[in-house]
Amino acid sequence: QTSGISYLMWATPIIVVTFTAIEIYRHRDYRDYSYSAYWVGAVKSFLMLYSLVYHTSVGDGASAMLVYLALAVSSMVSPIVGKIMGRKLGGKVLIKLCLILSSLFSFLLVVPQASISLLGLFLSSTWANVISSEVGARYMEDSRYVKNERALVRFRLQTAGSIIEQLCLFFTIYIMGDVSIHENILAPYAAGVPDAWVSLPLRASGFICSLLLLAAALAIVFFSGKRKAEVR
Repeated sequence: QTSGISYLMWATPIIVVTFTAIEIYRHRDYRDYSYSAYWVGAVKSFLMLYSLVYHTSVGDGASAMLVYLALAVSSMVSPIVGKIMGRKLGGKVLIKLCLILSSLFSFLLVVPQASISLLGLFLSSTWANVISSEVGARYMEDSRYVKNERALVRFRLQTAGSIIEQLCLFFTIYIMGDVSIHENILAPYAAGVPDAWVSLPLRASGFICSLLLLAAALAIVFFSGKRKAEVR
């Protein structure tokens, strides 16, 4: 069983690279907000999944339950935040700003103090929800698709981003356990037997994933600006 998991984990980079190559080969007519749809699917998946895995693994069941509350409150607050900021900023600028803010606040998830970690979860999720709302509004106005398909197209992109993030997260966790301590650091989570020793490698894994999300956000911001300049 361990050998099978090992082969599956090492197949993850191949799966991600293959998916990316197929997307490039198919020459999809992406808009700037299409990449943001991928990204927001990835970050929302990371925020919930990583938080639950971490707090459950270290035995902090109360914080694990508060994860759902933080996500729920952020979903209620984000429309208000988006409306206020939308009045002062254009849609593209708002998306770019929220990409950076959500990425930066996601780093707070790896702080050992549960209160700070949950605050980071709330703030990062709030900005991600603003992006999701803005991207959704643009897809609903996208004349390339019939009206009934627009929401489905956005959903497919966000789901793809979520799947890629999950593959990257579990691959990173596997590598951190295999290389640093030669143990499966997901064992406490899978077995339902909390163990504080997995805290450090899990936090290191979360930091790496947040770094990847920030890099992707910066790439989207740079790509959008470059594309706009080229059009001019």
